[in-house]
Amino acid sequence: MTTFVGIIDRPETLIIDGYSSAKTLNGVMHDIARLMKNICPCEVQTFMTKGKQDAIDLLNCTPKGSEGGFFVEVEEVFGASQINKDTDEIEYKDGYNYYFCTRVVK
Repeated sequence: MTTFVGIIDRPETLIIDGYSSAKTLNGVMHDIARLMKNICPCEVQTFMTKGKQDAIDLLNCTPKGSEGGFFVEVEEVFGASQINKDTDEIEYKDGYNYYFCTRVVK
C-alpha cells in the first residue's frame, strides 16, 4: 500500500514519489508497478521484480548512472510524512517502511 504519492508529469519525464508499507524492496517495486498501471502502463513490467536481487539491480539505476534518464531510489523510513498545504502542518502516518522516488523517460 502507498501513501502521500506525488506525481510530476512533464512532457518527456514522469516523476513519482511516495511511501510504501511493503516489508521488502521487492514489495516496494510491486507497489510502484501498481501505481504505474494507471500512469504509464508501458513501465509496469519494469517494476515487477521477481525477487530481492532483481529489486537491488533496479536500484543500481541511479540519477548519476542514468545520465538524466530512468532511476529508482528507495530509502528505509520509520513512517510517512508530508506538509499539509492547507494547514501548513506536518501530517504523519505510521506503518510505512520505505520512501521511494522514480523517474521514467517517456
